[in-house]
Amino acid sequence: RPLEVLARAVELGVRSAGFGGALLSDWLAGPAALEANAEERALQLAKVLTALGPTFIKAGQSASIRTDLLAPPYIRGLTSLQDQVPPFPTDEATALIREELGEAEGVEALLDSLSAEPVAAASLGQVYRGALPDGTPIALKVQRPRMARQIALDMLLIREVLAPLASAVGLPGDLVGTADAWGEGFVAELDYSAEAANAALFNANVRQGQLSGSVFAPPVVEGFSSRRVLTTEWVDGERLDRCRAPEDVPRLCSLAMSTYLQMMLQDGVLHCDPHPGNLLRTAEGKLCILDWGLVTTISPDLQLTLIEHVAHLTAEDYAKVPNDLVRLGFVPEGGETDIESSGVVDYLTFVYSAWNSGGGASKLDVPALLARVQELTAETENGLFQIPPYFAYIAKSFSVLEGIGLSSDPDYSIVQETLPYISRRIMSDPSPRTAGALETFVFGDVKDDRTARVLSPKRVETLLQGARKYAAATAAVDGADPTLLQPLDTEAAADALLDTLQTPSPLQALVVEQLTLVLAAS
Repeated sequence: RPLEVLARAVELGVRSAGFGGALLSDWLAGPAALEANAEERALQLAKVLTALGPTFIKAGQSASIRTDLLAPPYIRGLTSLQDQVPPFPTDEATALIREELGEAEGVEALLDSLSAEPVAAASLGQVYRGALPDGTPIALKVQRPRMARQIALDMLLIREVLAPLASAVGLPGDLVGTADAWGEGFVAELDYSAEAANAALFNANVRQGQLSGSVFAPPVVEGFSSRRVLTTEWVDGERLDRCRAPEDVPRLCSLAMSTYLQMMLQDGVLHCDPHPGNLLRTAEGKLCILDWGLVTTISPDLQLTLIEHVAHLTAEDYAKVPNDLVRLGFVPEGGETDIESSGVVDYLTFVYSAWNSGGGASKLDVPALLARVQELTAETENGLFQIPPYFAYIAKSFSVLEGIGLSSDPDYSIVQETLPYISRRIMSDPSPRTAGALETFVFGDVKDDRTARVLSPKRVETLLQGARKYAAATAAVDGADPTLLQPLDTEAAADALLDTLQTPSPLQALVVEQLTLVLAAS
């Protein structure tokens, strides 16, 4: 339908022209005008994104929590996209609910119980509060009309127009493939029955591990859910960025990070929409994760490669990073030589060190960073860096989590916040590759010399501190031990080590090896 595509392209251009023209005028007038008009421009941008529809609302939602990238006026303006999207008429919602649920018993009673107006409106749907016949409070989400067609049009334009333009100006990576990955995610998000299955899978995974009792997704009410209607039990809670217990936000950020790392590196199904409106603190201090329509799957091999990479980052073994980038798909096969000869290792060491110190992108000169990446890409025959399509949703999820952390702590370090989960995982996972990551962490460059390598006390202390922080963040809130948050001491370290050594694990094997070396030397 070329005419329909052209009409949408014209609509996007016309709706954006006013904001673009005003911003260009401010830029030409100089920095004083940009600063003076920032509040007004931010509100204009939020209105433009809202008018453009769900694809662009979601982009604004992701940007709204990047306090290290955007000026405060734009953060304030775009924050409205998280939970202040205009609703559609309730009579249209009621008609769609009847169409989806049909003649199921209790549908009319359910409809009668719903609030007269939606309690929240989002990019793809809106939520009403109601009750089941037995009085159980519920949240009913109903999809906006005609979503599939609009998203298909937008993604076509992004794929066929914006992605090639971005590649033409030098942005690295498979941008068309990335657009395809985003498009698949948007289409999947329109199926509320799949969202229900995703939430149920998450709750089942949580119940089997240490996160049980501290984090959950709202239970789905099966009889009143379908492809375009989703009914869950109602959850009372506060957004993390508006929490009335701000002293608990750091723990919840750590818990959220451990939860998302478990999803990505253990369960293999990652929630990809963690903006502040979807992360709630309950009255009991639990973390509730809403909106499970957008997820991505991570293969077991990729999980292990990511574990190795994160272990190298947290241990500051930056020399291992170039090989990681090849295995992760950021550098083409055979690109190791180019990395070693082009000074990339030194540059990556600088970037990762700055990132590791906290503060997000505010500690980096982002334009200079992008320019250097483009230079390195241009200096090699086939391009040095590329962004693999699978990384789009991983980057989105953890970028949002970093933004939430930075909103409560300007020096928040997402690299350091991975340490609790990674510590526990590499200490206990019997996989040979995970055990290798542990050896890299505690021995560094001499890990392959089994006759001479010696545990680094500093690295072991870091490892145990991470494990104890994981225990503190993921403890069931009713029985949380506040002493877990105290600084590491010798007795606590010994207790943590003995707990880990109770069962066969990579750490147990390393301790036995080191004891054998000590006895042999004596």
